[in-house]
Amino acid sequence: MIHHRLFHRSGPGTRHRRPRPRPPRGVTARDPGRLTDVVARHGDRAPALALDVTDKDRVAEAVKKAESAFGLIDVLVNHAGYGYLVALEEGEDEEVRALFDTNVFGVVDVTRAVLPGMRARRAGHVVNISSLGGLAAFGATGYHHATKFAVEGLSESLAAEVAPLGIKVTIVGPPAFRTNWSGPSTRQSAVTLDDYTESAGTRRTSTLATHGHQPGDPARASEAIIGAVEAEEPPLRLLLGKAAYDIVRPGWTPPGPASPPGAMSPSEPTTPWPRPRVCHQRERPAPDAWHGSSLRCRVTRVRPVRGRRSALRSTAPDSPATAGRCPLLAAGRPL
Repeated sequence: MIHHRLFHRSGPGTRHRRPRPRPPRGVTARDPGRLTDVVARHGDRAPALALDVTDKDRVAEAVKKAESAFGLIDVLVNHAGYGYLVALEEGEDEEVRALFDTNVFGVVDVTRAVLPGMRARRAGHVVNISSLGGLAAFGATGYHHATKFAVEGLSESLAAEVAPLGIKVTIVGPPAFRTNWSGPSTRQSAVTLDDYTESAGTRRTSTLATHGHQPGDPARASEAIIGAVEAEEPPLRLLLGKAAYDIVRPGWTPPGPASPPGAMSPSEPTTPWPRPRVCHQRERPAPDAWHGSSLRCRVTRVRPVRGRRSALRSTAPDSPATAGRCPLLAAGRPL
């Protein structure tokens, strides 16, 4: 049995929901008071640590406390982040830099702090929570997309660097989930320009209207992530829900500005899709094949197995077994 000492950094856009059979082994938050219920249920097995991912000293302190409590950290989940609903021209410098400090440099600093212990043991798993917005971009969230595209690139590079050391990396790509991302945690600019009312403005309104009604279930997402971590060969990329899966299938094009986040359009794209970078796994094709039409990308699907929590298997996305289905769940039901 795998016993995970899990260091989970989270932000205002997340809910601390984990499958009940497995208590967390150390969780962090900007406001530890939000973790009272977790600590009450699991006691010493889930100490709550205050962590501001934009403060390197507090990052180092939290990692040290976690390692002192459990002896090691073998799974790191980088989950802190928030959104910024604004057209590119409306963006405010201070807000944009704060967004990157949390969504990108927070991931970098926490990972840097945890990696020495993993390298010493030649084992560990870094799970970086990206987004549907790390696969494709929409209006009014360009700066957020930029942070998630950065996380995707950093994660792929990290995976190549630490693979010889026995350390695994998984990028999780969720679509719209029932968290605070499109609610209280999302920031907006004090500056709005009338010329963007029909594009970024409409998208901003539709995004805020989805708060509390997103199709994705964070608890089921946690189950899928745990299944990936426990797999003998964990995937580099784990797509959650049909919306994220559809983006890497041919025939997808960005929806209109009034569509809610995660909405899919079945029309043919004006340029070939998917881009190879969004759907390959640890076994990559030769570089000269990346831009060819013959490239057959593979995605990961989690399916229940009797007597076990889950199993991972790879299937071609255009095969009969997965046609029109969610990569993680049968019948294309959203997480």
